[in-house]
Amino acid sequence: MTRSIGLVLTAAVALALTPALAGAQGSGKKGKKTQPEFVWLPHPSLRVGKDLRVDFRARFAAEHSQSDTLTTDQPQLDRARRRVGIDGEVMRAVGFQVEVELANDDPWRDVFANYQQFAFAQAQFGKFKLPFSVDENTGSTNLDFAYRSLAASTLSPGRDRGWMLHGHHFKHAIAFEYGQFDHDGKNATTSGTRVTGGTTTAYRVSSEPLRYLKLKHDADDLRIGYAATDSDLVEGFSSIRGKTVLGQTFYRSNYLVNGKRKRTGYELRWRPGPASLKWESMRLTEERLGESVEDSNLSPLVAKGWYVSGTVAVTGDSKSKGLDDPRRPLLPKIGPGAIEVAVRVERITFTSEAAEANPSEPGSTSIRADVVLGNSDRVVTFGLNWYPNHWGKLQFNLVKEELTDPAQGPAPGQPSFWSKVIRFQIGL
Repeated sequence: MTRSIGLVLTAAVALALTPALAGAQGSGKKGKKTQPEFVWLPHPSLRVGKDLRVDFRARFAAEHSQSDTLTTDQPQLDRARRRVGIDGEVMRAVGFQVEVELANDDPWRDVFANYQQFAFAQAQFGKFKLPFSVDENTGSTNLDFAYRSLAASTLSPGRDRGWMLHGHHFKHAIAFEYGQFDHDGKNATTSGTRVTGGTTTAYRVSSEPLRYLKLKHDADDLRIGYAATDSDLVEGFSSIRGKTVLGQTFYRSNYLVNGKRKRTGYELRWRPGPASLKWESMRLTEERLGESVEDSNLSPLVAKGWYVSGTVAVTGDSKSKGLDDPRRPLLPKIGPGAIEVAVRVERITFTSEAAEANPSEPGSTSIRADVVLGNSDRVVTFGLNWYPNHWGKLQFNLVKEELTDPAQGPAPGQPSFWSKVIRFQIGL
């Protein structure tokens, strides 16, 4: 299916490019020829007048991580990511993006085409992120922290193959996204025999209610939204499991599920001047139809999470305009770049509706338990970000995590632990 999407998109883009390139050889306005040109604004880009734009992208990220929970024979984690891709538009009517991560078992990331001639009604097809969670749908270049929140990385779907209708009205006063996808997204997919959602319906509605006020210092950049997904689960062990910031398991979800998997999410993002405030709350439920020892229904499994984060660019750069283009870059000019401090508080919890209703009843590890033995992770992250210029980004995060039941975590008997992450990124 992935290869089919790639072939379809390649053919679609090729067909779209044909008239644009043909126009470059013919006469333009007033008989003048429009010649292809190569520019660097701000990425390496091929332009043919207003008919064609193809931007070439490349990103390299190196990361070093340490945690109190890692054993002495694995004192640190080092990762490197390399991504290349293109994006652009044809005749201002069709946008496209293809991004590949090198040296990865699943290299294809975003591979899609988007019919965008009308802002109020657009159509997108390919492989891309489902419309759920502002944190999950923020590009890695613009993340406030080295890692997304646990709620976003665990409870939101992530990427999958499908189609989506979307648009906005009245200067983003109201916007909508609605789509159907083959599965429940990459975040909910694991190797092995665990089950994930089948065909998934997803939608999101959002609003930027202050746009008409035209407030100073970008104070009108406020966005609120609501999103939901719905998919079917076949019988099996759930693929939704709890992991720490560095990916160590603290909730294994060894309980049978069968029925519907549903998500709901609320989001808020405000970016006045050099500051930003983000908040999200998500809830995921998985039905367990006919899974009791007597073949009756058990209460759904529940995974819920929230976070609130704040950032301030101490150099005064505008957050909504992007700190990756600082006012006073280190090079070619001599300046400090953009420097930002950040803090995030979050919590993710795994339980069942029966356990929520009976908090004093001890949980069970039986695969057919109604009151399950859950767990939760409370996280506080302190961050420092430096954007020396448009192409570089350095992040330092100090993370404290605290588990409700450390016996299920990576260091039994140790309820809280610290981690630190240093990430360096170069992008074109």
